[in-house]
Amino acid sequence: MGEYTRGLAAILMQTHDKQVLAEVHAVDIVLPVDLALPCGLILSELVTNALKHAFPEPAGHEPRPPAIVIDLRRDQGGFFLSVADNGVGICQPPSAQEIKSLGLRLVGMFVEQLGGTIVFSSDEGTRCTVAFPAGDTS
Repeated sequence: MGEYTRGLAAILMQTHDKQVLAEVHAVDIVLPVDLALPCGLILSELVTNALKHAFPEPAGHEPRPPAIVIDLRRDQGGFFLSVADNGVGICQPPSAQEIKSLGLRLVGMFVEQLGGTIVFSSDEGTRCTVAFPAGDTS
């Protein structure tokens, strides 16, 4: 998943053609397909949302260089995925029941499929944190 995460981030940055620094902290863990597929879809949607919505100004007009930080690691019997940006932030982080956009509703469905939790926060940008149990990774 580490190599996949780094590759996906690079492809998404190139596809969206924005001058955004992608900092990826992803351990090389092997996930079974039933965890890897929804995790990859979650990652793709969260990074895409950050690229589309966090940096509305043309490059060079931000008070600090635009950046997205992706963190994927094993954490106390499960996994932790975080996508954070230093963009405009969201006015009020939504609860799972308040999410209206199709992309974030899909993220919520994939998190549910993983048996995980999702938390949004907004402090100097937006952070979405997903935690899910390891399942059978043997």
